Amino acid sequence: MPTQDHDQHTSRPGLRTNRSDPLNDLQLLRDVDAINERTMHVLGSLPAGGLPAQKGDV
Repeated sequence: MPTQDHDQHTSRPGLRTNRSDPLNDLQLLRDVDAINERTMHVLGSLPAGGLPAQKGDV
């Protein structure tokens, strides 16, 4: 049986469930693509073997 606190919390107007927003998802993908392009332009592409070894990974 739900407690009164639980009922008050779930019945408050304005609360949203975790639903996907397709337009927001598309915007996030565009943003990540732009960030990745800029990073590749500044740092160059990855070496042939993948990620470079970090200091201390010897």
